[in-house]
Amino acid sequence: MDILTANALLLHEFSNRDGFKFLTHDIRSEGVDYVDYVYRAEKTFLGRTYDHAIDRDLFNLVRGFIFGPTWIDLEGRTRTGFCASEDWVAYNKHTDNHPMNHQLFGEDVDAFRRSIRFRDGQLKKFFKSLDDRYPRLNITPDRDITGADFYADVRRIETGIAEIIGMMDGYAREYPNIHVGFDDNEENGLSVAKISITQEGSFPPERSIDRIRSRFSSGGGDLASIVNVFEGCCRWSVLSSSWGMEDSSQTVKWNILPTTSASEVETVDSPCRGFTHEIEIPYLL
Repeated sequence: MDILTANALLLHEFSNRDGFKFLTHDIRSEGVDYVDYVYRAEKTFLGRTYDHAIDRDLFNLVRGFIFGPTWIDLEGRTRTGFCASEDWVAYNKHTDNHPMNHQLFGEDVDAFRRSIRFRDGQLKKFFKSLDDRYPRLNITPDRDITGADFYADVRRIETGIAEIIGMMDGYAREYPNIHVGFDDNEENGLSVAKISITQEGSFPPERSIDRIRSRFSSGGGDLASIVNVFEGCCRWSVLSSSWGMEDSSQTVKWNILPTTSASEVETVDSPCRGFTHEIEIPYLL
């Protein structure tokens, strides 16, 4: 099992009533014993992570929220509230309520939910915040992005995208228009959320993709810093035309963080409107 599939199956447990669902959903009218549920969640967690290559940051996020002692939310803040803590268990025993009904504990639950899932227009709001941050750029998302709903390591995805947009801002005078696309596909029993970010009209000045790849493998160029952010939480490719191909109209796709079966460099049939980043996140709701 590859790491992105293992990530998807771990996060899917937050939709599974026999997994982690009632760690972040109310237990009233569900006949769920909170303390017993947390105890059984430990077995589920071990089953999903033992001998499976879970991304380390995601492993720490989920483990920290359930078992403590700390975890980092989507805004990079360290939180100390967690499901198995004495405070949360005591609140449940004294009130028979889920800790999410406590004001402070509920804030932790809400922050965690937003840290593992894009929903309720969260991805669109994030791109709106980037549009506000970079006034020289015109960032225009597709309508489909409004309904984006998928599990992911939200902090890492947002951090990587912010670096991409910041890199594009360096070319804003000549190429101010950024188009953001969103698509959902099925693949090997999982859904795959695909975010595409295109700087319209912009193509790399380097005529040879091989030279760009060589510089990248040595840790140079604009793209190298993004690898450490995205590695282990998504697939990442860049697309462009005019990369030293015999037919300059061909679109070349460089799979920087590919699936295990994908070629590193391939040509694709779709036309390219400008230098494009594609981010793909397998998930299961």
